[in-house]
Amino acid sequence: YHASRYAVTGQVGQQRGNSHAGIVPYDVFRCADGWFVIACANDPTWQRLREALDLPDEPAWRTNTDRVTHREAVSDAVQSVLTTWTTAEADARMQQARVPAGAVLTPDQALNHPAVEHIVVEHGHFGEVRLPGPVLKTATTRSEHRAPPELDGDREGVLAEIGATREEIEEWERGGAFG
Repeated sequence: YHASRYAVTGQVGQQRGNSHAGIVPYDVFRCADGWFVIACANDPTWQRLREALDLPDEPAWRTNTDRVTHREAVSDAVQSVLTTWTTAEADARMQQARVPAGAVLTPDQALNHPAVEHIVVEHGHFGEVRLPGPVLKTATTRSEHRAPPELDGDREGVLAEIGATREEIEEWERGGAFG
């Protein structure tokens, strides 16, 4: 959206970390034990979020336009509640309120999340390696996976694929192209 905003209006947005320039609250907030993301993209979601956080129904915050105008006050109000909750508490309450949100995960937490499907490949040097699988699956997503080749392990296939002649390969070898 930054590029679109610039292309359409000529405005260069200010740096604001993870917050959204035109939607409030749409940011990362600190909980008692970690970070939590809230993506409150419209007014009905705001009402559900406000109720889940037990925030007052401030007339100046009822529309997104008004919340953008009062960004700091809205964010401070959201933050003041989330600081007292754990990320698990915040997650449970946001799920119940149907507010798009979630904890910011560390790499180990993200890779061990139940939504992540893993693939196992056999590697010549490391043995069996468990890797995160494809995030999205389409008709062209591979059903079988293999480890990357060892150094220089697929040179012949790559050179054949690009149509390199024997003369070119010998010239490249003399020039030190292959290490």
